[in-house]
Amino acid sequence: MSVELRNADDGARTFHLALETEAGMLDWDSHRVDAGVDEQ
Repeated sequence: MSVELRNADDGARTFHLALETEAGMLDWDSHRVDAGVDEQ
């Protein structure tokens, strides 16, 4: 799986990601992305 986080704002943002299946949530993660940055 690949996720691209794009922050076009002028301030840093924190993204919260959850990986879930029919059986329930497998994983949870938070990731901070600086202003004007794309991360994969």
